[in-house]
Amino acid sequence: SFLPVLGQQLTRLLQAEVLDGRVEFFLPQIAHLIVALPASSPAAVLLERFALLVCERNVHIALTLSWMIYASLEDHAPNQPGADAGVYARCARLLAHIEQSAVYGARLSYTTRREAVRKNIGRVARAVAGYATAAAAVST
Repeated sequence: SFLPVLGQQLTRLLQAEVLDGRVEFFLPQIAHLIVALPASSPAAVLLERFALLVCERNVHIALTLSWMIYASLEDHAPNQPGADAGVYARCARLLAHIEQSAVYGARLSYTTRREAVRKNIGRVARAVAGYATAAAAVST
């Protein structure tokens, strides 16, 4: 299997101090593979994670990749002949993740954000309840 070698090469690129032109040069191929491979393919998952980590570190690459994915989204729009609904949905999801990676960081997923919001709301609610209890005890 080529996956361990692919993983090692992508990790080596990510560990480089500067993301050089090698990543940008291969970006069209990476974008095509992410979209064309089945979503459950380990290679597609690995390439998508790599692309999102690169987008987190380099806004120029994030913008370039988003243009490529948007073009694929337009190619597979429901009103286009021969459109693939699965590819369309995947491109839409990937565009959201690219934006999230560039703006907020790839590590902060939707579920992680939702859990963080719940924890923060819980903390605030406990703090308010504590203040209310303390205020009630002082006033009596």
